[in-house]
Amino acid sequence: MEPQRSRRWWSMTGPLCLTALAAVLSLSACTGPGRSATPGPPSPVRPTLPPAMVAVPDVVGENYTAAQMEMATIGTYGLAVEYRFVHSSAALPGEVIAQSPRAGATAELGTKVTLGISLGPADVPGSERCTGAALRAQPGPPVSEATGQNTLDVSLTNISARTCILEGYPVVSLLDARGRALDFSYSHRGDQMTTGAKPSPLYLPPKGQAWARINKYRCDIAATDLAYSVVLELPHHGEVRMTKSHYPIFEYCQEAASLSVAVSPFEPVEALLNPTWG
Repeated sequence: MEPQRSRRWWSMTGPLCLTALAAVLSLSACTGPGRSATPGPPSPVRPTLPPAMVAVPDVVGENYTAAQMEMATIGTYGLAVEYRFVHSSAALPGEVIAQSPRAGATAELGTKVTLGISLGPADVPGSERCTGAALRAQPGPPVSEATGQNTLDVSLTNISARTCILEGYPVVSLLDARGRALDFSYSHRGDQMTTGAKPSPLYLPPKGQAWARINKYRCDIAATDLAYSVVLELPHHGEVRMTKSHYPIFEYCQEAASLSVAVSPFEPVEALLNPTWG
């Protein structure tokens, strides 16, 4: 090609070639090596699945702890539970006397079910004070403790044939292996594991239960003794006693944080011992 024609051809086509080359380079930078600039097929639209539905079980007449477990294990994730406490002369303390939604209703998993829990009768005329001879003390179930806490729940069952009244706080003594009282101080102010609620009269029918909680902080350095038995003296008459084989061991040491023991009032339902319920 002649030099003059070459210059004329480049002046006409050169800018177009450079523009095309720039477009190709720009596309390569966006798509990356080995990638196609052609868009792929759109992602499939996933249908929204309806929430899982379950039938609400019938827990009226059960103890509240068994009822809560039954609600929590139904289906895949269970049903949530909240409590409403009411006095009832027709049911023992802790017994479920009502539920909403009703039994057999269809509900989504995770739905909150409200359980009405009996506190026992509000008043039983002619009842006498509970005595130590009328009550049997037993350890409650293990407590899910906060870090560093040592917690004991005690159930007191009326083993007499008559309804009796229990009110106030137990007078607690933690004894060593020789039966000597360990030098703890006891308070009714509550702590992170024990309610500080004020006591109210409990009317315990035969086989009815009351609850009390004892809690203290652990020994961080070294224990110098152990609580071998626990004595709960009733506010009115008598006492009940348990040995260490019946409850978690409480350590004793001269560490200020570990020397104070929180004691709850007598409560008709174990859930009320928790400060979040107090």
